[in-house]
Amino acid sequence: MTLEDLREAAAPVRAAKARQIVARLDYLRGLRGMVQRATQVEVARALRISQPAVSMALKDEAKLPAVPEGFHGGDPEEIITRFAAGELTREQVIDELVRWPYAKSSELDGPLDDILVTAPGSFDVVVQAMYRGALPIDVYDEILRRSQTPHDAAS
Repeated sequence: MTLEDLREAAAPVRAAKARQIVARLDYLRGLRGMVQRATQVEVARALRISQPAVSMALKDEAKLPAVPEGFHGGDPEEIITRFAAGELTREQVIDELVRWPYAKSSELDGPLDDILVTAPGSFDVVVQAMYRGALPIDVYDEILRRSQTPHDAAS
């Protein structure tokens, strides 16, 4: 099998992995929503799982970033994963990644720092997603193009 054949064969597996990650996020957030309306014991009974399993899952959910209004994920990584899972269109992922309020890094002050330092919450997540194949290059290029266009000129 050639490298190209292997990459082709990997595409549906990568999509399945993305769907698995998204399903876990939806499960955790859905669980939180249920516990806001009922006790953990009642939720456990309704889901046919143990109350300790509910409690452990809620601890995982508490670590998740909130999903801001107008976005499909709590961070750029989740937005990209939802795109890879087939939940978002090309236009949706581009729009959301262009509008995302990325963190600025005070650590970047040298000429190679943007290559050597990965700043949490920065645009680095998008760059890394493109390099690992989670975000197609043409989508990445469009995000860059739109990010460099003044917003009032695009309106």
